[in-house]
Amino acid sequence: MSIQHKEQQITQRKVLNSQPSSPNQRSPVVERKSQRHDGCCRILAMLISVLSETQQPSKASLQQQVGELREELQRQRELKDTYKARMERMQDYVRFCLDIAQQNGFLHHISNNQQPPHPTEFNHETTSKPVDRMTGDPQLAGIRDQAKINGWFIEPHEIEFNEKIGQGTTADIYRATWRGLDVAVKCIYPTYFQLNESGEEFFAHELDTLSRQRHPYVLRLMGACLLPPENGWVVTELLSGKTLTEWLHGHKERQRERSIPLPPLKERLKKALEVAQAVQYLHEQKPMVVHRDLKPSNVLLDDCSHVRVADFGHARFLPEGEAALTGEIGKNLMSTYLHEVMKDCILSIKVII
Repeated sequence: MSIQHKEQQITQRKVLNSQPSSPNQRSPVVERKSQRHDGCCRILAMLISVLSETQQPSKASLQQQVGELREELQRQRELKDTYKARMERMQDYVRFCLDIAQQNGFLHHISNNQQPPHPTEFNHETTSKPVDRMTGDPQLAGIRDQAKINGWFIEPHEIEFNEKIGQGTTADIYRATWRGLDVAVKCIYPTYFQLNESGEEFFAHELDTLSRQRHPYVLRLMGACLLPPENGWVVTELLSGKTLTEWLHGHKERQRERSIPLPPLKERLKKALEVAQAVQYLHEQKPMVVHRDLKPSNVLLDDCSHVRVADFGHARFLPEGEAALTGEIGKNLMSTYLHEVMKDCILSIKVII
């Protein structure tokens, strides 16, 4: 019994020696592993917290920046609309002032009131040209001043002529180059101005009418040389050179027997609709523009076969409340005149169909 008791005591001592002296005590290896594990967990937790903190503010800041950019864009658009409206009002005011000055003769007087250069700077040939330029029809002089102010007055040396592409009773038409652009130049014969007392007036009236038009189906004026009789030129956009008459009936004049078949009805209706839109645009202007010479030979085609109403030599403005057409008789005359104008336009469009 004593031996067994001693063995039990020895065993108990071994067990007591193997256990740590306190609950908090650990072996060095276990302690190092635990510390390493705890350190990794802490670092990982810190990284996760930093990422979560940085992601949330970055998204919010981006949304804030987007909102600020949208507000700035809206402000810029409002400023653009405001300045555009101011510019349009300023342009309208300048046009109004120019019209008033032209109607009262101030514009021509101001342009002539400039100090001429010293006579020694010119020879005899150059001094004679300015004098000739300022003589002639007063309406043409006003149009010349207007062209210089608006930037569509063209000097003769600016035009580089190429081949002739058309010919009429009063003018030849050339393909030319002006400031690097391909243009068509209508050169009115000098004899037209020399034999016709109203030639310069008609020339000025055509330019005055054409310079006001801005429509895709109306011939666009590029500029003009307003120095008749030698240099009475109308410079317009260059088209294919084909007229509506040639498109309908072939080249040259119409013969008794057709050389080519008529274009399809659908295409003819398209052309008639485009001409009608151009006429509507002219009639809706204030003052109203009456072409008075609308026919297929005065309608040109561009490269895409769209029409251009041209030749405004016989056109006239028809302002409302014209002094010569007042009272009940005047209203009846105006109504009859407009009826005849509309009938002529409709007949001209019917020719196309």
